[in-house]
Amino acid sequence: MAKQNIKNFKLEQEELKPMTIGVFESRKKSSVGIFIILSIFILLVLFLPQLSTQFNKYFGKEPDLPNPGGAVDPIVPPDPDSDDEDDFYSTFYDFGTDLKIDRDDISIGSFEISNENILSFNIINNADSDITLTNLNYYLELYNEDHTLLERIKLVGGTIDVNSSRDYDRELNFSDTSQIAAVVFAKLEAKDYTPININNDADGKGSLVCSRPHEKVTYNFVNNKLKDITSEISYTQADVDYAEVYQRYSNQSTIYNGRPGIASTFLQYNDTFSVSTTVDLSEANRTTIYNADSFSLDTEAKVVNFEMEAQGFDCD
Repeated sequence: MAKQNIKNFKLEQEELKPMTIGVFESRKKSSVGIFIILSIFILLVLFLPQLSTQFNKYFGKEPDLPNPGGAVDPIVPPDPDSDDEDDFYSTFYDFGTDLKIDRDDISIGSFEISNENILSFNIINNADSDITLTNLNYYLELYNEDHTLLERIKLVGGTIDVNSSRDYDRELNFSDTSQIAAVVFAKLEAKDYTPININNDADGKGSLVCSRPHEKVTYNFVNNKLKDITSEISYTQADVDYAEVYQRYSNQSTIYNGRPGIASTFLQYNDTFSVSTTVDLSEANRTTIYNADSFSLDTEAKVVNFEMEAQGFDCD
């Protein structure tokens, strides 16, 4: 077997040398750097609006206006042709015989004023069904040139059939009708009416008296809620239309007596006649007693006052 030669290696006895793998800076220098960076960040945040303005000016960009309250819609001037409901029912129209005002449900036009101080106009039903005027809460307001209110007229009455019209007459409470320069065709609700106070007794009972020539209506309330009414009519032969109203009111009294909750008494004495009619609203439906609205049970006093004055009565 061949003999192997073994080579001898010499190990050197040398100490291990240190090697640098990283450098730690002093804690003091590190804290100063962090402080400087945070300070720069805070200053940028504080002066960002000013810097943004200068940036916009330099590059020709219009700056955004401040808006601390959140998004706000731009202010737009009112459009005279706008369909906004509030504007729609508060527009002034020049008064004249050729004036016509259109609404979705009705139109009014053909205005005339007679020598007897009667304002006449035509009402057309534009709806696709029959309408009851009283329930629509429409008012025709008459104004002078300074837009001072002269008189307010509520459109009341029975039903107008679909595709039909009706002539409407109203005796005005002021004599100089030449003052009428403008009209407003308004739609008003109970919330728009002026509040009133009536004198109540210890039991909460009070009354409101509304009158016009030949007619007086007393509305009786309990705690400001309507309960019943009493209508009183009186004419003498000295009145020009005595014969005509005598027959008409006598017939109407008989009709009222045939309705639930209504009692009417017609009395004729010498050259006069009178009619007394009471309506218990707990039994009777809302109706018209001669020229007065009976209203419905528990109607507020302010509603009766406002609407009766708009029907040509003086109330107190």
